[in-house]
Amino acid sequence: MTDRDIFERQLAEAVRVYAEGAPTGIDAAALARSLAATTPHTRRLVRVPAWRLPNLGFAWSLLVLAALMASMIGVSVAGGLPDLHLFGIVASPAPPTASLPAVTPTAPPVASAMPSRPAQATPPPTDAIAPTRAPVPTAAPLPAATAAPPYGAELLWSGFAQAPRFDAGHALTDPTIGDVVAGGPGFVAVGSDWVDDDTAVAVAWLSTDGRTWTEHAIGTPGKASLLASPALSSVTAGEEGLVAVGRVGIWHSIDGSDWALSLDPDELDGVPLHVAWAAGRFVALGRGVGDSCSARVWESTGGAAWMPVALPDAQGICPTGLAAGAGGFVAVGLDPLTGGTEMMVSPDGLAWKLAPAQSAFRGHGYPEGVTWAGDRWVAFGSFLPAGASERGVAVWTSRDGLSWQRTAFLRPAGTFACDPGSAHLLDVAPFGPGYVAVGRCTVSPEQVGIAWASTDGSTWETVLGRVPPMFAVAANGARLVTVGADWPSYTPVTSSAILAP
Repeated sequence: MTDRDIFERQLAEAVRVYAEGAPTGIDAAALARSLAATTPHTRRLVRVPAWRLPNLGFAWSLLVLAALMASMIGVSVAGGLPDLHLFGIVASPAPPTASLPAVTPTAPPVASAMPSRPAQATPPPTDAIAPTRAPVPTAAPLPAATAAPPYGAELLWSGFAQAPRFDAGHALTDPTIGDVVAGGPGFVAVGSDWVDDDTAVAVAWLSTDGRTWTEHAIGTPGKASLLASPALSSVTAGEEGLVAVGRVGIWHSIDGSDWALSLDPDELDGVPLHVAWAAGRFVALGRGVGDSCSARVWESTGGAAWMPVALPDAQGICPTGLAAGAGGFVAVGLDPLTGGTEMMVSPDGLAWKLAPAQSAFRGHGYPEGVTWAGDRWVAFGSFLPAGASERGVAVWTSRDGLSWQRTAFLRPAGTFACDPGSAHLLDVAPFGPGYVAVGRCTVSPEQVGIAWASTDGSTWETVLGRVPPMFAVAANGARLVTVGADWPSYTPVTSSAILAP
């Protein structure tokens, strides 16, 4: 571990302790990232000349370097350096992907003001008192990794392009894209953009083909906090048009370009963070004001008028994701006392209940989302299984939203793998012969993006890696679209893919 790694971990821990003791809600992960991003990447806490090893002369340094090079050549000749992947996958070869053009940063490294998704919470202490819950059943064996066929389709990627901005040359370039959905003219993404040093405005990006985008302002500019999430963090499409939610309230649009305010933030007893549509109803999921672990739900049949929904069993859940599907709605969150994953299920968005305690969620983690994948629910998040020593990305699947099975656990692997515990799978969309997932991880000191594909939500293979971090994904059957941010400038970027003919 380098001196910088130690410094960044100590910084993150110090910020977390400060945030927990602060009188108002502070996004610890965003603050740590913001501070760390301003530290030059060549900086060392203990400065050592680049041409000399500690405590050794220049001649000894050359001898050691020559020995290392000879060893690497010998290993390579012996066939000891197989193909490297960011994540270990099944033995079947990954489909080839089209080469991606390099993304040229347009701004120097700056402080990141807005997190891509809900902040990655530090797991609570393991000795915390757990609430009374139903007994945890005996763990069921995981299905064999070879049970599903490989994805078997070639994804042709368009490369990453910067999303249009009101002021592309502004010094404050942040990960402002929060979400993307297939709807409106084709695809609609939402987030926020800077107007000047202190002012930001909610925006929507529209595209007919997933490659060329236009930006539209939503509402009027307002004061922006360096620790705030994107102005709009989630968007969905339904029979009545589009609905977007975030810290600026709930907004409704017919076509994605003209938006009307449905509920002002001052009219809400909370902050809506996620929105979904099913069976003629929009449902928004969020948290209490100043209380990130008190879930809130609102519902609407048309997107214009909204009503709060009572959640008697979810006051101790930190909500992190919401999805709608054939069986109604499923919400995912974090139990702050146990550090475990919690699921809430509703057939209509009005009556909710917690999924029973089960072995699939045993451990400590940060659930980051859930989606309806056409025939099942798929939940995902950073996870440390009970008894394990290293975190990874867990994937759970369910047919009814109540009974879950952990079907995959992805760990960093390979010489150029992500830093242990840094991988985050952030969104999943049905596409082609199965599903495509996107996320990000750290290959110190870089933040990089990665994409996986699966035919059944259980066996995953890497289909794209070491690209700009990706936050969300959507598909309309013919084209897949991802949104994210370049690193280290955090300029909003988009990419798309089609299936090979």
